[in-house]
Amino acid sequence: MKSHSRLEARLGAIVKDVQDRFDQPTTRPLSPDAWFLGGHAENEALLRALLSEVIDGHVSNRRAYARDDPDFLYEDDYDSEEFARTKDLLLQNLRGLNDKLKGSIPVASYRNQSHMYWDVTLPGVAGYIAGMLHNQNQAAAEGSPVTTALEYAVGQQLCDMLGYDVTGATKPWGHITVGGTIANVEAVWAARNLRFQAVALAHALRVDPAFADAANITLRTADGRRERMASLSDWDLLNIPVDDALDLPQRFTRTCGIPEQAVKAALDRFSVQQMGLLDFYRTMLPETPAPAMIVPATAHYSWPRGAGISGLGIRHMLPVAVDLDGRMDMVALRHVLDNCLSEKRPVVMVVAVIGSTRESAVDPIGEIADIRDEYREMGLDFVIHADAAWGGYFRSMVKPPKFLGADSPQSRLSDYVEHQFAALPRADSITVDPHKAGFIPYPAGALCYRNGAMPGLITVVADVVYHGGSAMTMGACALAGSSPGASTTAVYLSHLCIPPDKSGYGKLLGRCVHNAKRFYAALVTMARADDPFVIVPFKRIPAEAAGKTAVEQREELALIEERIVGLSEEVLKEQLDHDPDLAALFEALGPDLTVINYAFNFRTADGLNTDPALMNELNLAIFRACSIEENETYEVPRQELILTQAAFDPEVYGQEFCNIFARRLGVDPQDGVPVDYLISTMQNAWITNTSVGNFIPELIDALRGIVTREVQALVHRHGLPPLQEKKG
Repeated sequence: MKSHSRLEARLGAIVKDVQDRFDQPTTRPLSPDAWFLGGHAENEALLRALLSEVIDGHVSNRRAYARDDPDFLYEDDYDSEEFARTKDLLLQNLRGLNDKLKGSIPVASYRNQSHMYWDVTLPGVAGYIAGMLHNQNQAAAEGSPVTTALEYAVGQQLCDMLGYDVTGATKPWGHITVGGTIANVEAVWAARNLRFQAVALAHALRVDPAFADAANITLRTADGRRERMASLSDWDLLNIPVDDALDLPQRFTRTCGIPEQAVKAALDRFSVQQMGLLDFYRTMLPETPAPAMIVPATAHYSWPRGAGISGLGIRHMLPVAVDLDGRMDMVALRHVLDNCLSEKRPVVMVVAVIGSTRESAVDPIGEIADIRDEYREMGLDFVIHADAAWGGYFRSMVKPPKFLGADSPQSRLSDYVEHQFAALPRADSITVDPHKAGFIPYPAGALCYRNGAMPGLITVVADVVYHGGSAMTMGACALAGSSPGASTTAVYLSHLCIPPDKSGYGKLLGRCVHNAKRFYAALVTMARADDPFVIVPFKRIPAEAAGKTAVEQREELALIEERIVGLSEEVLKEQLDHDPDLAALFEALGPDLTVINYAFNFRTADGLNTDPALMNELNLAIFRACSIEENETYEVPRQELILTQAAFDPEVYGQEFCNIFARRLGVDPQDGVPVDYLISTMQNAWITNTSVGNFIPELIDALRGIVTREVQALVHRHGLPPLQEKKG
């Protein structure tokens, strides 16, 4: 126990030092130009300096421990033929590897507009390599005494960035995972255990003599009543508010004097964690319908995995329709909740996506939280989880910096998105991925809990690893066991150099939002009268979203082309500063964040194509021309532009949703036929302000050429009359 206390003290000292460093305000504005290597390695000298520091520091650290111990090399080993041959082989094979890697996707290029990755920050690279060389395992604090403390401090900083009150009475807790999928599955696991905790302890109250002194303990129900726990129905127990359910084990000890070990023993016997969902239901809830989890139609593929792994079952993952902006529809959510309420079916969690991976849509989490308040009054409670794997870091755009005089982000988020970020702390848990909008090397996801007691619901301790444990040990209350300390050191150093507020990540992502709006503006205006194609964005232009006439929509497109697309950055900034109407239009352009979806249709001499199969064929051909699916020769990619694609499937999004998008493209919808579309992700903060100016027109010209070639090939393939062959 004494060693455990000493470990806690050492960890606490490291955490305090780290938090003090995070809290030290940067007194002057920071330059994003020093944060990245650059598409052509413009900051090569800085990278070499950082890596030199990494190597010097690591070598010094190795030599500082047990200085008098012998070396493992004899002096003449260095001069041996075998050593020289082996050294040459290492260098030769490394050069061969580098030669193969040149065929990888050029993630840092302006031309890479595909997935949710871009370049990685220089402090992220240096921090990762520095941590990797020490090879610390986050499974237990005794195997990673420094990086465990760093992870705890980084978790607190992520909680703070996301809006949780790190100084309040209810202390949040966060930790690094290997990605958003693991974080989401862990969130399902914790929410499932939480929902059944009161049922388990009520059963112990009835059958365990150790709980005799707790006969009169009371609980506050979801609808605000306070009653004796022993008299509550199963439905009431299944809907105890989140914080009350978390506090219940401590209340037995605090108010009734039940020893902690007795409470722990009861949970070891009766919790769903120990019994498994099938046995728990058979024993405790034989008449209760199967529990549900509710997700939007845009939910990431990790949610079915979570439903399956947790035992809830994919069939009981209830999808909610989304609106024409890709956001969860609140009327549809109420309908699903009404069905659960009428069936007395427990709801484990409702998931709000804060930046869907395809549509970049931010669900109305503020309204979801308000709806939970309403349904609590009717007796139904549930955990709210925010899947902000993509969107979480964008909250830095609204987080004030620690010093006055910091630059504001180049573009602000829409009022709608800012409102949702203000409501984000109402979620009980939040996923955020540093390796997405945090620009950190893989793997680096994170999960943050509003109430730091929640991870205790999933704690599984192996004595051979934890030896009594530590309150800060990450592996004990995480889905993964072994995980790299290097991910933690990457996030830690990047956050030290690029604060997760308006002065750092907010400035960086503000540029990305600005550039996404400019790219969107260029896309929606790219089709000329003589082009053999039309382009339709998923996210409608403001005039179309407002239901204005076709004439008014064309007028708005002309305004976008004249006042936004054709201007330099300097002129556009001046006009946005002095023209409130233009600024309002610019702010309303594009998706909620920075993923842009769009589709092409083609024209022939007979007019606009109306066949959805041919339109899908065109968009898939464009994707193949703009993607790197294989590179067997390891050659440097030659694609002029790199995009990705997906499809709106009627089985997922609903037939009417797909019909509307198909009609906007000019084709006749067909039941059950998906609508394919292309995806551009804007994570490049410099694309509109390169050494030669705005690079977006170059990308648009490249895309126009690709689309034109693919239209010509498709028309020829199917024997259709080209647009140039006018009738008459």
